[in-house]
Amino acid sequence: MIKPAHFSVLGGGPSGLSVGYYAKKNGLLFTIYEASNQIGGNSSTLKHGDFLFDSGAHRFHDKDDEMTEEIKNLLGKDLNRVNIPSQIYTKGKYIDFPLSPFNLLKNIGLSIIVKAGFEIMNSRLRGKPNGNFESFALYMYGKTLANLFLLNYTKKLWGVPCSRLSEKVTGKRLNGINLRSFLEETFLGRKTTQHLEGSFLYPTMGIGTISNRLGEFCGKDNISLNSKITKIIHNHRQIKAIEINGKKRINN
Repeated sequence: MIKPAHFSVLGGGPSGLSVGYYAKKNGLLFTIYEASNQIGGNSSTLKHGDFLFDSGAHRFHDKDDEMTEEIKNLLGKDLNRVNIPSQIYTKGKYIDFPLSPFNLLKNIGLSIIVKAGFEIMNSRLRGKPNGNFESFALYMYGKTLANLFLLNYTKKLWGVPCSRLSEKVTGKRLNGINLRSFLEETFLGRKTTQHLEGSFLYPTMGIGTISNRLGEFCGKDNISLNSKITKIIHNHRQIKAIEINGKKRINN
């Protein structure tokens, strides 16, 4: 009799939990190994006193009908439709997103806007971006604005240098500032950049609710917390064993 395959899933964030979710739905054996003491990864909700705080600016955009239906089934009435403006909070002020020259002029001053304008013109003269997010941000917004509002946050969010990220991670949320809109908004006061109002689904008790419900479905027995994978032993086709925290070896 052939022994059923056992899946080892590295990481208990949304991706790892989703693998476990579909594995269980299909009757497959699996274990999710999470290095920290809780599931959710970078998509979790923290509690401080009576308040809940998400670990970042998380949203659930219902672009895939099948996935949206799965999340609705998991959360039921705890999933709500939210409509709020997209803005960046910095130095006590709210900046419209996508970045608008007219709005930036009111909030960060003329000198920075003028500097950014020259940077944007220079970036256009140097040619098209080369496909990564960093070159795209510099091309669209210039060095000053890109560093203020895009590059540092994106590096923190993804955990890797922006030069290693595809420009596709922007989706359709960065429509850029072209020279015409820059001149019209800055010097003529005509607001031409569309402000994203933002319609998305969001759990009542924070984005971590999605990870928690996925974890509940997977089952506690299938999730191993405080389990940092330090070695993977394989034959190029199949994992033979894994080593946890440098000590314990688990055979599949």
